[in-house]
Amino acid sequence: TEAAARLGARAPQNAGELQAGGDERDQPGDSGALGDWPVARAEAWLRFARVFMRKFRARFEQRREEQVRDALTETFTKVSTVLVEYGLERFEDAVTGRMIVESRRASRSITPAQLAAELRQMEEQQSALIDEKDRELYEQILLHSVGRAIRDRINRAEQWVDQMNRFMAARRTSSGLVLSLAWSPRPAQNERELDTDKLLALLRKSTDALRQDEIEEMMAHFKSRIDWAKQAAEDGTSLRQAIGELLDYRQWFTFTLFHKKGDSSRRELTDARFNVMSGGEKAMAMYIPLFAAADSRYKDSHPTAPRIIALDEAFAGVDEDNLKDMFELIRDMDFDYMMTSQVLWGCYETVPALSIYEIHRPNDAHFVTLFPYYWNGTRRSLVTDGDWDSAREAAVSVD
Repeated sequence: TEAAARLGARAPQNAGELQAGGDERDQPGDSGALGDWPVARAEAWLRFARVFMRKFRARFEQRREEQVRDALTETFTKVSTVLVEYGLERFEDAVTGRMIVESRRASRSITPAQLAAELRQMEEQQSALIDEKDRELYEQILLHSVGRAIRDRINRAEQWVDQMNRFMAARRTSSGLVLSLAWSPRPAQNERELDTDKLLALLRKSTDALRQDEIEEMMAHFKSRIDWAKQAAEDGTSLRQAIGELLDYRQWFTFTLFHKKGDSSRRELTDARFNVMSGGEKAMAMYIPLFAAADSRYKDSHPTAPRIIALDEAFAGVDEDNLKDMFELIRDMDFDYMMTSQVLWGCYETVPALSIYEIHRPNDAHFVTLFPYYWNGTRRSLVTDGDWDSAREAAVSVD
């Protein structure tokens, strides 16, 4: 009885339900008294009781009736609050003392099991409708608007990587160090997702050439990622941020920097290999990829647009012998630049012209004083009264 009450389910109503023989005619009277039942029905109930005891005894023998009823009452209160429109009611059977739960709507009563089946059917129908709407939305977004934008950006990024590699291949240091870059697609994160290689192949296909199974593969991939985004949103990340990250094509790839010297084969530039390089090689390995990236982006600009880079604490950690090579690299790349440094002047023979401001703060004053200089490639001159033309002319005349 306690277990049946905890389960909130009715006991079998006839011997046929118990596969014990008998039929609907073997019913007790309206009073439900055990004495009204035929022998066959009573035997069927006894068999049911034995099966029930074997199955649930270990689970319930240590629990008192009050505990079971309290647990059922607590569960009923929670569920009935959520399922208000389903009219959940409970009452106690006068004969057996069992707590009975029913859903009563429009003069119709159903058991919890029947209600659960009805809710599952509704959930399946709504899920199918949502899946269809999602599929239409994914297809419209991924194959047209967003998909086209992602394709274009990936194609352009691959062109930038090619330009960077051509640029770095042309920059050979005195030690013969040559750098190159690989932009490698990431593998799938789970079985529902596609490898980036395969995803890109599908995104690059004409929408008219895509088969239905290929469309479904892409839909499943992004649905998996969106499900992940929703889970991340539950953990505190905003859903908009999470979806933005999963559609960020840059996260689909990983950069790997390679190096080679002389006739040796190309190898990945790991931390261990970087640490055994000379000071000049380290400087080149740090700055050439950065300058190559800026150069590839500036190739999209107007031919007359300035090619400006800004470096804070420029070339920190680069030894004096290699600084002139860094400025020569910037000059060869035709960059205009602004730099800040506590020690760097930039007065090297590899720098044809340079305007310099020395910032002086005397005795922790609340102001600074600027001392402008001009470097003409061989000589640095102080600029007085803002007369840069005179400073340039003076430098030329001295030369």
